[in-house]
Amino acid sequence: MATPGPAGLTEIETAAAAATNLPEPERVSIDAALLARRGESVAAITKLQRLTEIAPGYSRGHALLGSFLLNQDKLDEGIAALKKATQADPNNGAAQNTLGYAALRRGDTDGAIAAFREYGRVMPKEPNAQDSLGEALLAAGRFKEAEEAFEKALTLSPQFWSAHQGIAMARYYAGDLNGARDAWAKAKATATRTGDKMSVDADLGAASLAQGNADETVKILAASAQTDYTPPPPVDNGGIQGFEVLDQAGIAGVAVAARSARIGDGRSTLQDGIVSHVNRAARSLGARVGSPALALARAVAEKSG
Repeated sequence: MATPGPAGLTEIETAAAAATNLPEPERVSIDAALLARRGESVAAITKLQRLTEIAPGYSRGHALLGSFLLNQDKLDEGIAALKKATQADPNNGAAQNTLGYAALRRGDTDGAIAAFREYGRVMPKEPNAQDSLGEALLAAGRFKEAEEAFEKALTLSPQFWSAHQGIAMARYYAGDLNGARDAWAKAKATATRTGDKMSVDADLGAASLAQGNADETVKILAASAQTDYTPPPPVDNGGIQGFEVLDQAGIAGVAVAARSARIGDGRSTLQDGIVSHVNRAARSLGARVGSPALALARAVAEKSG
């Protein structure tokens, strides 16, 4: 499941073929993983629902079901499944994390902050818990507290590059542009994956645009779009973010960033969560019929079946 692309699919297929004599909960769990990797989300949800029926005390089953339901924009059902996961195992930090982001999607910053604080309580050494908390505090407009949470994430893991990115956002929203640029520079220097570095470029481009410097925005994102991946990912999230920045601004050079939003080949390489993310992003832009953003969302959806 951790191996991307066709190699990972082959591993799961091998497991499914060898699982004939396993107990039903284990077989169903493996079948759900296979359906998920193939992009068959509705069938995967059906399998996970069966898993929660025959193994009601298995917290991870409820958590996986909740995540899939959220990816299908079924917020109420997803949140209910995630709450069952935390009831089955109060120390399931991953479920608390997903609950927090579900609350953010509803605009419930207090609920998100509570979930992320609980995530940090049950997993005190996990930097992502503090990073998630920082995001919720940002959404609540509590910028100083957000920066403190991101700083704590870096204390737990100095290589946690996205915490620098969070600090940059907290400083930017608080009006400290120079401090934000310094933190973005640290984020890009600490990030090891090309897509993560491009995500920082998208932030820098958006910041320049907000300052009224559209030319600098295009220059930043055009340079970022020239970055090559080896090997290419299923979807270039950094490029998609840059694409959104330009689309929101109505800049004619939107194709520069769109070219960097490369979509991979084959259903086996595309994660359902990415499909959902891109479709939500297109809708949040108020995408017009025939607009580049909507066309990109449709292309991703077609790849997933």
